[in-house]
Amino acid sequence: MCVLGSTIRCLTKPLFLTKTSKEDPKPKPKPFDIRVFKNIPYTIFVFCQLPIWTFYTGLPVFIVDIAENRGYSLEAASLLLSAFTVSGVVGSLLGGLLDSVLNIPAMLSSAAALSVCGLLSFGLAYFYDYGVMVALTVGHGILVSLVDVCIPIIVHQLCGHAMYSSALSFFFGISGVADICSGPVNGAIRDITGDYIVMFYLAGSVALFMGVIFLLLELWVRRGRSSLKDAHVSQETVNTKL
Repeated sequence: MCVLGSTIRCLTKPLFLTKTSKEDPKPKPKPFDIRVFKNIPYTIFVFCQLPIWTFYTGLPVFIVDIAENRGYSLEAASLLLSAFTVSGVVGSLLGGLLDSVLNIPAMLSSAAALSVCGLLSFGLAYFYDYGVMVALTVGHGILVSLVDVCIPIIVHQLCGHAMYSSALSFFFGISGVADICSGPVNGAIRDITGDYIVMFYLAGSVALFMGVIFLLLELWVRRGRSSLKDAHVSQETVNTKL
């Protein structure tokens, strides 16, 4: 990774500047600028990550656990983990293609992915057949990775270039809290109920609810952009008449 990173660094920007620009340098974004939380859509989006990743961070391990509890061998259960991981590659590619090639907003892609993911979570709690479990696991891997890839795109669209570094830093911090809470929370659910079935129902409910929230958030942001565009057009019309 270090070698490849150094190569990319050399290819994208010259190591030595041959000319000195006389223009004033642009102000650099401040790291950990808390003013980013004045952006209400961003604040809603970033705190929505807490319930999402509290359940879905440990999902592959929990799938292995329920497979063993249903009488499948450790090898068969571990194959589900491999299916989840490999299918994640497809989801990562798909997340980028939807936004850059098909021009489908990343927020809408995430909303749809979370909604379907919620239904698949219910399926894992309900279906015991191994082939169906493999299919549901592959679906989870694709959709969870798709949401993961869309996150930086959404943050940039919500906050812009100037606030992007701060916004992404706070996002990773908050989602990291969810990652830390995932094990204890879901472990407590298992201790109380005896297995992870209830956790899958909770995860599915949370994913469906977050899908609706993301859809409403996309509509809100679009409405705000449309209002700004109309105001800009009106101002240009006034200036033209003057």
